[in-house]
Formats: sequence, structure tokens, C-alpha cells
Amino acid sequence: MPARSADDVRIETYGGARDNLRALFELADDSAAELDSYIEAGRVLVAVSGAEVIGHLQLTGTGDPRQAEIKNMAVREARQGQGIGRQLIQAAVDLVAAEGVTLILVATAAADTGNLRFYQRQGFRMRSVERDAFTPATGYPPGLLIDGIELRDRVWLDRAVLVRVHLTGDRQDFEVPASDGAFEGTDDRAVVVVRPEHVQRLAILAERDGTRADP
Repeated sequence: MPARSADDVRIETYGGARDNLRALFELADDSAAELDSYIEAGRVLVAVSGAEVIGHLQLTGTGDPRQAEIKNMAVREARQGQGIGRQLIQAAVDLVAAEGVTLILVATAAADTGNLRFYQRQGFRMRSVERDAFTPATGYPPGLLIDGIELRDRVWLDRAVLVRVHLTGDRQDFEVPASDGAFEGTDDRAVVVVRPEHVQRLAILAERDGTRADP
């Protein structure tokens, strides 16, 4: 079978029964009890190829309206390594940026070096380590190994949500942290109000680029 790419994939908001996606959720969580506790929470984006769901990303709140958490995410093994995870991450960032969220959190096992590498490549940075998060008490079997490392600790990472600011007379936009502005509007339309000190920094960037920035 010829290799496939992410070009045939579209990202959609999922509105069906979560149980239909349970096999995908289970790729990212080894505890049935833990999965039962959150599978119905938040919103789910799905990667669809043809009529088949081949990946998903679950977004939940944290109690802070400026934050969102990627609670569970997976891509079917046959379609991994094709950029589908990156597409899901970008779709999630675009979605929460329009809602005024300034920070996305995600947690993964310290033993899962592949996941740690993937999230850092998507712009996430280490935030904290939660020791002994994966135990029999939370439904994780003892002695479980990932990449030859015992599953014990959870690593939290975060990524600032960036928004694009258009510079008058310039076709190139600049990305700035959402925390440096305010949002107005609904759905996928957001107006960015950049603070004065940020306009000055953008003007310097534009001058270096040979363009002109207007506040």
C-alpha cells in the first residue's frame, strides 16, 4: 500500500458518542478507571480521512478561563508520523485563541520519550513533574514499561497561545502571545487589541523587516 500523508485529512469538531472513540482514547491512557472519569468532558476534535476517524484531541478546561488542557490525544498507529498530530494541535490552538485562552497545558508520562519529543516539537515547554501519578490506586498496572522505563511520573508541559497581528501595508503577519492583547467577537472571528508596549516592539520588528507598522 502506498504511503499516505496528512493532505487527505480534515479536522472537525466531534459531536457523536464518546464511546465510539474509546479505542482511540485507550491508545493514550492505560487506565480504564481514569479514562471513565473524563472521557465525556470538554470538547473533542477529530482527524478524518474519507469517512474514517483516524485521530482525536480532547480539550478541557482547567478552572482558569485563560487556560485549556489537552486531556487526551492519539492517532491510529497506521497513520502516525504523517503530521496528523501536528494538525490536531494547530486546530486546537486556533480554536482556543479565538476564545481568549492564553495558555494550553498537556500532561504525559515521563517514561514516554516519544510523547515528550512530539510535544516539545509543537512548541510546548516543561512546566512541572508530578511524582508517582501512575499507580495501581489510579488504575495503572504495576511494572508497566514505556520505552523500557517504568511508568511512574507525569510531566506537565505548556505552550503560549499566539495570535497573528497584521501590520498595515505589509503582507507578512507577526505572531504575538495572546496574553498581550484582548479578544472581542465570537466563533472563529477575533479582534486582537495589542497593548502600546507591544505595538512598539512590533514596529521595531517591522522596521528590521523593511516594512511599516501602524497601531
